[in-house]
Amino acid sequence: MIEILLASVLAIGAAQEGVAPLTFDEAKAMAAARVAAPASIDVAARDLRLPDIRIEASGGTSRTMHPFTAEPLQTDVASTVLAIDYPLFDGGAERARRNASAARLRRLTGGIPFDDARFARLVDAFGDLYVAQREREILTPVTEKISGVAERSARLLASGEITNLTASARSDLATAHAARLLDADIRRQDAVSRLRALTGLDAERPVVLDTADAVAGVSDDAAIAVDANVAAASAAVEDNRARLLEVRAASGFRAAISGTAGVASAQSSFQNATSSGAFGIYGLRVLLSYPLLRGNGAYDVAEAEARLAQSEAERDEVLAASRVRVASLLERDGTGRRRLALLQQSVEQANANVASLERLVGAGLRSDIDLATVRAEAARREVDVLSAQVAQWKVAQLLAHARGAEARKRP
Repeated sequence: MIEILLASVLAIGAAQEGVAPLTFDEAKAMAAARVAAPASIDVAARDLRLPDIRIEASGGTSRTMHPFTAEPLQTDVASTVLAIDYPLFDGGAERARRNASAARLRRLTGGIPFDDARFARLVDAFGDLYVAQREREILTPVTEKISGVAERSARLLASGEITNLTASARSDLATAHAARLLDADIRRQDAVSRLRALTGLDAERPVVLDTADAVAGVSDDAAIAVDANVAAASAAVEDNRARLLEVRAASGFRAAISGTAGVASAQSSFQNATSSGAFGIYGLRVLLSYPLLRGNGAYDVAEAEARLAQSEAERDEVLAASRVRVASLLERDGTGRRRLALLQQSVEQANANVASLERLVGAGLRSDIDLATVRAEAARREVDVLSAQVAQWKVAQLLAHARGAEARKRP
């Protein structure tokens, strides 16, 4: 069983030789390419205040009785006009509505390739795959050595040089390390599946990353500003504020100008006399209005105020949750650095133990199984250091993503 597992691991490593390594920047580009890009929208054009223009066509026929002659008067009319409406003053309702719409359009075209949750999944999959691949590289030679010791133990047991208890202990040690290598391979396959789902990779590639790559911590405000939930809550507040301003403006003074221009044709008949003709239609109207009493106006304002207050409360809750998330990331960063320093010290101690055992084995004072056990412990600690380094890298990438998105948002 151990030999079959080692053969499969070596076969996977040989298949990856000569394959171009995959960097995290390449993985990000591939994941972003699989997300549908937002449509290109000219936000500046939406800031212009343009009039409402419409075309109207109407037609009608009427038939009335003349009061003195009792003869019918029939009239047929058809008209087509171009109407233009332009608000002169509306209390700021139109401007607030346009500003809210422009803010939504800018968020859609802000240049962020994918949301925070998808980026976090990409970071986890890439980091987990790196750890699994490196763990396999670290554990494979150690497992081979322990497997070789277990094979020699079987021959020594047959010749009576060691006891059955010693041979069983060595076989159990080899099986435990083979099982750990199998667990690492299972985690590798899981990470490959997640990374392929995010990036569309055809096959597994060796991944590379700089575990020493660390970024300076960003401020809470910078990270909160790009949180997707905060952006959505802020957009809801702006929309409700614009709605409230619109409702209030409807209860105040408003001014608008309207103009029409077009053509019409008419035909009339009366007492066997028929006449027809075409003529132009044009007009200009200035509308000044101030409502004296609106039955449902107070209710509409109260409802708009309640919605605004509710959206502001929800935004504050999301802001608080975002601050907690960012504080947790920064705390993880500080705690992880301290843990990494301790693990690195333990690796140095384990390497010193390996060097001492090598000298003792060379002098014939200790057995090769003791050296293999110490080497396995050193390999385990090295994997722990690697996992801690990748955990630090994940935190750094999440903070860098927040800071980079904030920089893209600034004009």
